Amino acid sequence: MLEKAYPLIGGFLGVVLAFISKFKLLELESYKEIMSSSISLGSIAVGFLAAAITLLPSLSNNELVKNLKRLGAYQKLLLYIIKAIIGLFIISILSIVGLFITNISIGIVRDLFGYTWIFIFIVAILSIIRVIHLFLKFLVLTQNNID
Repeated sequence: MLEKAYPLIGGFLGVVLAFISKFKLLELESYKEIMSSSISLGSIAVGFLAAAITLLPSLSNNELVKNLKRLGAYQKLLLYIIKAIIGLFIISILSIVGLFITNISIGIVRDLFGYTWIFIFIVAILSIIRVIHLFLKFLVLTQNNID
C-alpha cells in the first residue's frame, strides 16, 4: 500500500510544508535556472525510462525478466515506469510554462502554479526512486533465487 502511495503522500507533504513556510517558488532568485534544469532533467529521464520500457519486452528470454514475471512483478514494474514517465513529462511541461509566467502579477495564480509545480516535482522524483528501488529489490531477489 505504502509503495503505491508514497510519491503522492510525499508531494502532498511537500506542498503543505511549502504553504506553512510561505515558500514562494516564483520569487526565488534562481527560479529560471530551476525551471531550465527541471526541463533538462525531465527530458533526459523520460528518454531513459522510455528506452528502458521498450527494451524490457525484448528481453523476454533474459533470466531476470523471467523471474520478474514469475514473481508477478513485471507488470508492476512496467506500471511504475509509466507513472514515472508521466510525472517527468508533466514536470517538463510545467517548467516550460513556468519560464513564461514570471511576469504574472496575480498572486493566487503564481502561488497555485508554484504549489502545483512542487507537488508534481516531488511526485516525479519519488516515482523515479520507487522504480529504482523496486528494480534493485527484484534484482537482489532473483539473484538470491539463482544462488
